[in-house]
Amino acid sequence: MRRTPRKRRLFEKPGNMVYSPTVVPTQGPNASQSLSGSAPYFTMSVDTTAASLAEETRIVLFDSSQGYQLLTGYAMPVGVLINSDSNAQFLLNDLAHVAATIGTIKMELSGDATKYSQQFARRIDLYECKRGQAPSVVKSLYPSMGISEAQFRSDLTHFFADIVITNRHSLVYTQLKGLNTTFGFFQDAEVGRKL
Repeated sequence: MRRTPRKRRLFEKPGNMVYSPTVVPTQGPNASQSLSGSAPYFTMSVDTTAASLAEETRIVLFDSSQGYQLLTGYAMPVGVLINSDSNAQFLLNDLAHVAATIGTIKMELSGDATKYSQQFARRIDLYECKRGQAPSVVKSLYPSMGISEAQFRSDLTHFFADIVITNRHSLVYTQLKGLNTTFGFFQDAEVGRKL
């Protein structure tokens, strides 16, 4: 008796599936929407060295829907400069459509070195804004509780964030005058390695 070769069935990934196993809608308005993964790393820097700024300035990062700023009636002073490795406005526009997963944050300071330890001790709050509600704190992050590089560099720390940022979220903190803070946002990074 002779055996006939058996045909093997291979799984074929649907055209609207990215990075299997990813579940995407097959019906409805988002059926053809392609999903993309979060960027593994991006940076933002906040400069409060302008002479016109107060000693302490409340900084609002992300907030692409402007929910926090509109609901609290707050607008950052004109002297605050925010830059990014990719255009800061592009990041806001992108967050309106694709959430960012952030596992670890690297915070590096430059400027007035006498204020480094004070700045690291300041809390960073993650707010979420929803229709019909006041902005609410989802999580508080404490840079000084991270892994400090103080024995080598007093201007650098890494800390776990474990957050997801959508267009409804904003990071809010107070930055001292005379500092330039650069945040490195990592999707997933090994804390303690030299970054």
